[in-house]
Amino acid sequence: MEPDAQCHGTEPSEHEIQRINTLLRSNYGCYTPDPENISQCLSKTERELRRITDEIPGLASSIAEQEQLEWIALRYKSLLAPIRKLPCEVVALVFEFTCSEPTTFGDVICCPPLLLSSICAGWRDLARRIPSLWSSLFVGAAVYSFCVPLLALHLELSQQHPLYLTISMPDIVEFSPEDDPAQDMLFMLLAQSHRWREVTLDIREMMDALDIVEGKLPLLQVLNMVDRDDEVQLGTFEVAPSLRKVVVMCGVEGLGLPWTQITHFTFQTVLFDTVLHGLSLASEVREVAIYQCPYSSGSGDTYTRPLMLRHLCSLSIVVDQKDPHFHHYFQWLTLPQLVSFSIAGDSRSPPTACTSLFEDDCFPSFLERSACTITSLSLTNFPLSDDEAIELLSALPALTSLTIHEKIGPKYPYTNSILTAKFLQSLTLHYDPDTVFSNDPGPSPSLLHLKHLHSLDLRLHGTLPTKVIADVVVSRWTRSGSESTSSSSESITASASAAVNSFSSVERLAEVRILALLSKDDMVLDVQELGNLLGDYRRLGLRLFCESRLL
Repeated sequence: MEPDAQCHGTEPSEHEIQRINTLLRSNYGCYTPDPENISQCLSKTERELRRITDEIPGLASSIAEQEQLEWIALRYKSLLAPIRKLPCEVVALVFEFTCSEPTTFGDVICCPPLLLSSICAGWRDLARRIPSLWSSLFVGAAVYSFCVPLLALHLELSQQHPLYLTISMPDIVEFSPEDDPAQDMLFMLLAQSHRWREVTLDIREMMDALDIVEGKLPLLQVLNMVDRDDEVQLGTFEVAPSLRKVVVMCGVEGLGLPWTQITHFTFQTVLFDTVLHGLSLASEVREVAIYQCPYSSGSGDTYTRPLMLRHLCSLSIVVDQKDPHFHHYFQWLTLPQLVSFSIAGDSRSPPTACTSLFEDDCFPSFLERSACTITSLSLTNFPLSDDEAIELLSALPALTSLTIHEKIGPKYPYTNSILTAKFLQSLTLHYDPDTVFSNDPGPSPSLLHLKHLHSLDLRLHGTLPTKVIADVVVSRWTRSGSESTSSSSESITASASAAVNSFSSVERLAEVRILALLSKDDMVLDVQELGNLLGDYRRLGLRLFCESRLL
């Protein structure tokens, strides 16, 4: 057998491997079959091995060249990427959206614009030319020495853009070491007071340092006071010509503000006495929010009659599990211009029960005394029963907008407390027991005409039949005689039209938002079916938004 016939190529065939293995297994003692042929095969194989060994350096060089060319090709492709074709103005908008959170100096250092600047020279140049990226800052107490030049960089690159600041240094004191970076950064920010647009201050022990900004706040619009010593007079903000919105989480005694300028006032975690005192000073306030402000038995004792706020048009109240009762608020307020009223449970500590607004006749007396026309009501994450909600809505016949979001969270059962079948039937105008949207409802609950209702926003657990919600919308839909619907729902819309003629004073329900909260075990409400049932009304102009969320 010729060696070349047996040892061809650099990789032996399966047949050759089997032949060699057979020879190895049969070779024992001093017996070697055909040694001359095997020697020739060995020589051939060794020559091939030397040839391959000699070729490896050349191949390695080719591989390196290939990798280099691939690297270059990848960079050329990057230069042709679509993002490089975007105008700088568009990229700048993307940057501003990406850097919506402020740069944070504290236990954790987070600087979004600096991260963008590290991508490439082009992005770095663009980011440095957008002052707004560098103008939103959160400065805490636990800062490091390298933060001082980093803050200086932000102040430099923000140029003259208004600053949005949160200064949270509750433990810093005036006799801190001179090389304390937190104190250095505080005074750097105080020196820029002429650029402050929105500022949150938590520097209880350094309030005296604010003296240097007095009269130097031309742009300040929003002030949030987290903590201060109520016994110390603070007149720093008395001259702030643009100040309109104030948030206080501390007392207002001795706090000097341009009170008649304040149009938006938020009270957070203070006693109700503080709320009354602040409102008595801010006589021109238009919007008030009261967050978790407990009412004590002696609240309001310093006032001989309810506080009159002639311009207040929006009132929001948020309560928590610890202090869920607020009905007594209304015995100390008279709000003749109130149009928007919102009640919510705190999402972190939601209340499980609450005294009725009608307890001690507080709310009815308030409505009678104020003679206000409330057109917007919002009940969110709040523990009312359907009967209590019906009673409340019955007292507000002029509503044009109604928002009810059922309680959601691990502490709450998967049930609706307000948006029950009984409540929804009370919203449904049962024109005729024979119409499709009446469906013989049985004993009629208290009917809520709400003739001016235009907008309905509901978040509810999906334990109700779809038709119960559809009936509410259908019964409150009006249309002109010239409009028509598809043949698939001709009978329904004809009935609706005839019924509406008998309730001509009921205005059109123009916008409906439904968010169904579904669980794996209970999915009665079908938002797709709801959309189909109301599809014709959507085509006639109803703004309908139906969504579901799996809990």
